[in-house]
Amino acid sequence: MLYSRDSQSFGDEPGLSDPLIHFPGGGSQHPAGSPGSCELSGYGMNSPEIQRYYSRGMTLNHEALEKVRPGYLKEVTRLYTHQANPRLVDAFREEMGIPAEQAPSNVRTIGNTAAASTIALLHADLVAGTIVQPDEVCFSVVGSGPERGALVTPVRVPALRV
Repeated sequence: MLYSRDSQSFGDEPGLSDPLIHFPGGGSQHPAGSPGSCELSGYGMNSPEIQRYYSRGMTLNHEALEKVRPGYLKEVTRLYTHQANPRLVDAFREEMGIPAEQAPSNVRTIGNTAAASTIALLHADLVAGTIVQPDEVCFSVVGSGPERGALVTPVRVPALRV
């Protein structure tokens, strides 16, 4: 298991000179529905930087796991990645040579709902019987901050109710 929350960057790369997300915000002074709140509720994303950020963070997770557990991808039944964007998820999987069957994705159907998207993948696999106890799975995520983390764990669910 690993967790990293670097203040400016991942690894030895420089920090971002431009924010990943530009959000002027309205907050409590301009709640939704109040005059002027509409123009404060939108945001813009720096797509090229987000792509670099996601790929670098996910690659660092993979490299760290490989260092402490070489060949871990051959031992886990599933790799659950952060479901940020279909393009980013697919590009990382393809770059690492991970088969689509081993790294499922739901970002096209339910979107990026942060951590819930990744856990929804696990739940769907439990319900379908794709993974069973004591299969090992890997969770690998990248978040804002910048932060990242990965975990290889056996599946242990006391009782699954659907």
